[in-house]
Amino acid sequence: MSYTEVIESFYYPPDQRIDGEKSIDPKKKLKYAYKWIDTESALKSGKPLERAYHS
Repeated sequence: MSYTEVIESFYYPPDQRIDGEKSIDPKKKLKYAYKWIDTESALKSGKPLERAYHS
C-alpha cells in the first residue's frame, strides 16, 4: 500500500462527505497527543510555565 493510499484511507469516503469536502474520520485509528498551557492559572499561581503544562 502506498503512502497516498494510507493517507486517503483516513478520510471519509466520497459518499459520506458534506459538500464534497475532505474530512478526516476520527474513528480511523488516529492516535495523537497534545499539550496546552493554562497561562491564566499559571500567572495567578506564580508557578513557572513548564510546570503548568496539561496533557
